[in-house]
Amino acid sequence: MTIQEKKQVLAQYQTTKREIIRLTKERDDWNDLAYRISANYSDTVVSGGCKVDKIQTSIEQMDRITQLICDRIEQLVLLKQQIEEAIQGIDDQVLRLLLEYRYINGFTWERVAEEINYDYRHTIRLHRKALEAIECHFVPVIQLQ
Repeated sequence: MTIQEKKQVLAQYQTTKREIIRLTKERDDWNDLAYRISANYSDTVVSGGCKVDKIQTSIEQMDRITQLICDRIEQLVLLKQQIEEAIQGIDDQVLRLLLEYRYINGFTWERVAEEINYDYRHTIRLHRKALEAIECHFVPVIQLQ
């Protein structure tokens, strides 16, 4: 596995977390829409001759999105386990910390450098060394839509 491929696999954890947050917000938006229907409005709208039940549509969307969120959380757990196992295979503690801070905690490079007590440029050099040291045998667990 190339260094670029390793970075992509490791970055999937934070990408999946962001996807869960996005889906959660989308589900909340549907929930808000369902509760905006007041006594002044009918819960059924006639549009182009078709009746559309706004509450039912919102509930169906929330259910669909909730299932996606659950699927993504399962994928996130598996991915985190794989990443942690791969990181634990590195002998150097500083390199392990660097990878954990960056790919599990989602820290910026500046924050990673601060946490491991190295300057920014040296941290970037250590990152390459860490990627070379990591043995990735990941099973693909996510397919973002």
